[in-house]
Amino acid sequence: MRRAFGEEIRTVGPAVGHPAGERATCDHGGMSLPEHAPASKRAIWEAARRLFAENGYARTSVREIASEAAVDPALVIRHFGSKEELFMETMEVQVAAAAFEGPLETLGERFIAFILDDDADIRGIYLALMRASDSGGIWTHLRAAHEEGFVRPFRTRIAASPAHAADADTRARMAASVVGGLLYSLWIVRDEGLAHVERETLIRRYGALLQAAITG
Repeated sequence: MRRAFGEEIRTVGPAVGHPAGERATCDHGGMSLPEHAPASKRAIWEAARRLFAENGYARTSVREIASEAAVDPALVIRHFGSKEELFMETMEVQVAAAAFEGPLETLGERFIAFILDDDADIRGIYLALMRASDSGGIWTHLRAAHEEGFVRPFRTRIAASPAHAADADTRARMAASVVGGLLYSLWIVRDEGLAHVERETLIRRYGALLQAAITG
């Protein structure tokens, strides 16, 4: 069974805290800067995204980012304001709209399979956000990312079903907590027993838990 279950950001719309159209989508599917952004700003953004995901917030300095981007450290602050603002700008967790498509009655297993099969840096970004969550501003950002990346799209799908619309928000929050619990176990505490469960078994059993939250 693969241990790293996802590495590419998939987007469903503008990132948390940024108006629509402010940023373009980069080649690997994640959020990037506008096409007209200065080359120095783009280099800083890409260096910060890579270093934060690899080393975390606390172990990444402005000087290291500047060195990786081959720019003066003053440019980092000029373009992004602060290290914390740069972190929140680059560390966005969003899931593809495609993950929420298809019949609601079978969404549980499909969504778990999507999360396990996704092959981008969502894992690195999720870990970086969790490790930096003791900072007030970043904690707020992480909570907003959870709301926009999981709760809102689940709620939208569930609310479209007349049979489940009345308590769509509660169902969506329960569904998001199921997914969050899986990611926490696999990526934060690195539960060895869970990591070695057969992929299809994990999809079937966790999919059933998620489905119960959605339509149960």
